[in-house]
Amino acid sequence: MRLDSLIKLQTVIKEWLIQHDIVPFSVYITLSVPEYSQGLCSIGFYRKEDLFNFLNLVEYSVQCNKSDYIIVEDSMTLLITGLALINLYNSLGT
Repeated sequence: MRLDSLIKLQTVIKEWLIQHDIVPFSVYITLSVPEYSQGLCSIGFYRKEDLFNFLNLVEYSVQCNKSDYIIVEDSMTLLITGLALINLYNSLGT
């Protein structure tokens, strides 16, 4: 995936979050999605409430495998990898 495509995807994720009343501090993507399952998305939030609202949006609490989500509450950051990242990409409707 080209750099401009990654930047566009980051923007799409930011806009999707804002549409759901979640304001991200930052959104960064590494590698390609969905071609590779080894990508990484880092989403930083201003408030813990937004972090937990995002987790509710992706139905984190009912997922059997939560290993693709790394929650860093101290910095209000969420790292998403593997299948969770592919599911996020698919939910964007792009």
